Formats: sequence, structure tokens, C-alpha cells
Amino acid sequence: MKRSRCALTALLLTGASAAYGDQWTGIIVRGAHSANGRYACAVEWPNAVVREAGTNGAVSFRFAIQSPTPPLLYYVSNDGQYVVSLDRYMSEGNGTVLIIYSKNGSPPRGLTLEQIAGETESSLDDQLRVSRTRRPWARRSIILFSSKRGRDYLCIWMRWSAKWALVDLQSGAVVRDVDGIEIGLRSEGFKLAKEILIEAHEGDRDAGRNVLHQDVEGDAWRWMFTDELRQTAAEYMNYLETPLADFQRHWDEEMAKPEFRVIELGPETNEAPLGIGRWLRMLWR
Repeated sequence: MKRSRCALTALLLTGASAAYGDQWTGIIVRGAHSANGRYACAVEWPNAVVREAGTNGAVSFRFAIQSPTPPLLYYVSNDGQYVVSLDRYMSEGNGTVLIIYSKNGSPPRGLTLEQIAGETESSLDDQLRVSRTRRPWARRSIILFSSKRGRDYLCIWMRWSAKWALVDLQSGAVVRDVDGIEIGLRSEGFKLAKEILIEAHEGDRDAGRNVLHQDVEGDAWRWMFTDELRQTAAEYMNYLETPLADFQRHWDEEMAKPEFRVIELGPETNEAPLGIGRWLRMLWR
């Protein structure tokens, strides 16, 4: 068994294709697109280009990726002005975990997980570390773009602390005092968590890949991201303290009940199991 594990590890760590340099054999990250579908970021390691969507889409901007190894996730803003890369292969949660690239020509700005979370290294180790090189945090977060008070932010809800952190895309500063703007974030986060849960329920083994707008290939996405994203979405629902707090726990057994379809399509009744008929219809709109 020990030899088998060593062999598997060696297999995963062997060189990737020439086209992607040091890219991970298990995941090929080709880029991402914006949530509104207007812009796409195409990655040819170590370079990337942001274009308007379409066959002959105009170039928004180009940039050289600053990570020493390929990032695991890219987020493209709806206006095509920003791309944010998160984490990198074999170094989740260590060193610079977030880099902002902008169309306006500003130098790339990077942040460590300690800076984003506002916690010490030892505290984050206790909560997140699963190996010497990995502190998986991005898949344990709800992450979205939003504009608040005239500023553009990458908004991160951290599952382990149940708190929001906002990264100012213009300055790279982190805002953790979200009083007064969290109400809007809660609603936006709900929509994203809802989509992840629906995708997971519909049997998509790659749940989250489409919701997060990632252009990714490779089976490793499934065991790295799918279950973690579903759990994160469920815990975010708990955080909202809605009637969906028990939704994840009862998910499978409720899906098997014949009355589920009545709840999904019919009028709201007081007989809805778990008392969440209203929320189930919201999920399935």
C-alpha cells in the first residue's frame, strides 16, 4: 500500500505537456470567462490575454502571469478590466495566493492568505493545513466580483471563519469591515451558492466548474473542488440563517420523496417537508 501511494504521488508530479510548461498533469487551466459571458481570459502559460467573447473578439488586455507555477483559478470581471488569479499548483494557501491584473497597466498586486484573512500563519495552519504544501482555502470560500460605494472588489466569504473580506481591485487593499454593505453581499453570495448546490444535485461531477466560469480540463478538478464547493455552499446557507440551514443534511432523502415535485411546481403549502417549500421553489426558478 505504501509503495502504491508513492507511485501515485510520483505519477501526479511528473512533467506536464510542453504547451503548458509546469502545468499540472491532473488539471489543465486554460482560462476563465466573466460571469456575464462578455469577456474571456485565455491562458497559454506563462502569458494570458483577455478578449471580448466571440470568435473575433477584440483584445481587452494582455498580461504575463507572475506566479512561479500555474494558478489553479482565474476570475474575470464583468467589464473585462480585471483578472484575478488564485493559488497555484502544489502550493495552495502558501506565499502569494491572489494576484490582481488590470487593464489600466497598473503593476500586478499580490496578497498572502494572512493578509486576506487577517489571521496569523499559525491560526490559518490550525484551520486549513492538510499537508506541508497545502492550505486549501479558495475552494472553501464563496468568491465573487461586486461594486460597492463606487469601488470594485473581489469579495471573499471564508468558510472557516464565516467572515467576508473585500479586496479592492484598484488598490489591492483588503477591507474586512463590511458593515453597511454586507446585506448586498449576502444576496449575491446566496445566488452563487444556490447555483453550486443545483449543479451538484443535478449529478454534475464537475459541480462548480461552470458556476465559477472556469475553462479547466482534467479529472483532478472533481476530487479537488466538487465536494469542497458543495460543502462550502451548504455552510454559506447555514451562515445566512435561512430555512435552508438543514437543506444539505436532508438533501438526498428529500429528493427521493414524491411530494418534492409537488413542492417544486405547486403552490406554497404549510405541509412542505422541513418547512422550506418557498425556498425550494426559489432554488428551482
